[in-house]
Amino acid sequence: MTTDFLHTINANIISDNAKHDLIKLLPDFDLFPDKVKSGKKIYWKSKDGNFELFGFFNIQEKISPISDFYFYTANFFGSSFQFPWKEMPSDMFYLPILAYIRHNNKIYLYLAQGIDMLDLYERLTNDRKMLPTAKVIEITEFTSEHHWSEMIASALQEFEAGFASKIVLSRMSIAEFETSVSIYDILELLRTNSANSYLAFAELPDGDYFISASPETLFRREGGNLFIDALAGTCPVYGNEDLDEKMTRDLINDPKELQEHSIVKEYIIDKIKPFTTSIISQEVPSVKRFATLQHLHTPIEAELVDIKDLELLNMLHPTPAVGGMPEEKALTFIKEYEDYHRGLYAAPFGFVSKDYTEFAVAIRSALIRGDKAFIFAGAGIVPGSNAVNEWLETNNKLDNFIDAMSHEHK
Repeated sequence: MTTDFLHTINANIISDNAKHDLIKLLPDFDLFPDKVKSGKKIYWKSKDGNFELFGFFNIQEKISPISDFYFYTANFFGSSFQFPWKEMPSDMFYLPILAYIRHNNKIYLYLAQGIDMLDLYERLTNDRKMLPTAKVIEITEFTSEHHWSEMIASALQEFEAGFASKIVLSRMSIAEFETSVSIYDILELLRTNSANSYLAFAELPDGDYFISASPETLFRREGGNLFIDALAGTCPVYGNEDLDEKMTRDLINDPKELQEHSIVKEYIIDKIKPFTTSIISQEVPSVKRFATLQHLHTPIEAELVDIKDLELLNMLHPTPAVGGMPEEKALTFIKEYEDYHRGLYAAPFGFVSKDYTEFAVAIRSALIRGDKAFIFAGAGIVPGSNAVNEWLETNNKLDNFIDAMSHEHK
């Protein structure tokens, strides 16, 4: 995030001493007029934690050319939503009404045209809540282990027949809380376990929330410079330094994980090559460690020629890290075999502006509806994949997410 973005959108500084996270400082929403409160809420925190945004937004199915910036998310498949999602537009443009932005310990306020600057908008609180409680009382494996094994067996047959080289399969669990949960409580709980990850939520048209704590950047554009993370190949983090170092060594020498990573990296480079004047990437991946997982990682940088942000997004998404190769065959397989609809899971989620655009891939995510959370996790299936191992990998991802958003999970 660059300060140029804040100047471009005419955001005004309202505090230059923001010692706390923005979400802890928000004023009483009841003070806002109806034309603000009628909007849908968006929250976004960058991977490095230096940029945080919260605001009220109007949802449109097409972008307005006069908007200074907007958030965008879309159905993974670009079609109508199905279970567990309710009906809503396949493309959603969130246009800002009012937004608070924290950057480099300063807080800025953005107001759309027609919204008056009033003192009440500047009344930030200083209320640090205790860690909330969100107690999970039951977990249902919506995708059974038997169905999972059948999907992988079918995928391996596709590989043997030469129809595909990678298919990313996912599964869903449903966590039931003791009572209806607040999105702010879930956000606060996830925050403690989301270092080096995006942390974001979007209020959906029907009042449900989609929340993600994703480590994966789809792309970041600063002016004409493009930055992409190739992130694929996974193993757990246990919190024991010796064991975690061993897992790192095993990961970087695992042929299956290296193959999965290479597919993603080469896909990205091939896609962006026609629209760049130069591309820089390292030959050998490094390992990027997060709170509960570590991944093979290759940063890619490029100098862009003229291409619009949403054209770039549509060109890159879905990457083989969430879809597969070849793309059309993998997506057809996923639609046929997965027992729920991905919707916003693994879909692009981010914001667009003239000088700065950034999109995350919304993995590590959940749909929050009342006292239930529909939680998603996936794994890249390639020749040689083992159904039991991939079940354990996705179990680990699901358990980590449930534990992170449930202070009293048992």
